[in-house]
Amino acid sequence: MKIHFNLHCSFSVVYETEGKCSLSKSIAFSRKSHPFIVVSALENPNLYSSGGYAIQSYRSSSDPVMLYNDRLIEGNFELQYRARCVYGRNVPSVCDVCFVVNNTKDWASSTTFTFYSQGTWQSTYLMQLNNYPKRIMFGYTMLSRTAGRLVTKVQIESTLRKMLQPFKNYTWSAPCATNHLVVPVTYTIGESTLSNFVPTPMHSATTTGFLQIRAESYAGTYYAMCPAVKYAVC
Repeated sequence: MKIHFNLHCSFSVVYETEGKCSLSKSIAFSRKSHPFIVVSALENPNLYSSGGYAIQSYRSSSDPVMLYNDRLIEGNFELQYRARCVYGRNVPSVCDVCFVVNNTKDWASSTTFTFYSQGTWQSTYLMQLNNYPKRIMFGYTMLSRTAGRLVTKVQIESTLRKMLQPFKNYTWSAPCATNHLVVPVTYTIGESTLSNFVPTPMHSATTTGFLQIRAESYAGTYYAMCPAVKYAVC
């Protein structure tokens, strides 16, 4: 079994080894636990549009397959999951489970992202995130049962509820310093419409109606002045 991660940068997941992408501020780490788990923290301040996991499982195409797709909600946390479970022969069944944890209130997670599976191609199962995922946890785990028995939805959700608990203690670091000047402005001519002067991918990161001096980007660089908008978090 192999897992490949991609969000602007791409790399293969290596057991017990941290993988990083500085451009999307993503970190992936895996543990050889029971069950095996991979978790990627996706900051994505530059709002790259899509990414995901490519999972190579190398099972016979004739084996029966069961697909699951649902979500769990605990407080402000939402966990979406998709699972592909191969079973039926007298060998251990394999259930590839991908999940996304987001919290729009405490983490300021993006609300626009979508999570879907893309089927198989040459034994590869794709779990994809689209529409600018930001400040979310993206995970994978493998579940299995002996003698080809199907992993049930109840078993998947019981496992995921346990995995969700540590995320409740996670806090994202403050992305930028506060040494900048922001002044509200009033429009006397024209309209304060984002589409007039801000590229679509930056809409969620900017707010109209301000003049901002020395805005700091997530990468640590500075803009001399931002007329008509302010950078949402800096």
